[in-house]
Amino acid sequence: PALLHNGRLDTLTALDSLDLTGFEHVGILNVSGNHLTVVPNTFVRRFPALRVLDASHNQIAALHSNTFEHTTPRYIFLDHNVIEWLPPMLLPVTLLHVSMQHNAIHTIEHHVFDNLPQLRNLNLGDNRIGRLPSDFLAESSEL
Repeated sequence: PALLHNGRLDTLTALDSLDLTGFEHVGILNVSGNHLTVVPNTFVRRFPALRVLDASHNQIAALHSNTFEHTTPRYIFLDHNVIEWLPPMLLPVTLLHVSMQHNAIHTIEHHVFDNLPQLRNLNLGDNRIGRLPSDFLAESSEL
């Protein structure tokens, strides 16, 4: 089946099976509005030049702790998914903007947003967060 429908990429259900040879130079990756349930833990690393990842408006339920390891995106959009929990993970120190609004996040583990000296915008609106860790944003003083 074709991936494009009326000129749009909106039928993806998985990313790890795509042959993306020759796309290593991509700086902006928009896979929003699909049917993705996960961002595979090695997928983002296939794009060393990636600066923007937009995986909003999917059905992503969880993130792996190493999804963004060894990557340098500056903007991550994961809005309008079904993420419930943010595990302890290593986010890139290059991040300027993280948006995870309109999910079902109820738990943010300690140190998720630590050591992000360039972070300027963090949007966690419209989630189910009941309590933030006491050290939340301790190392991200620019917010």
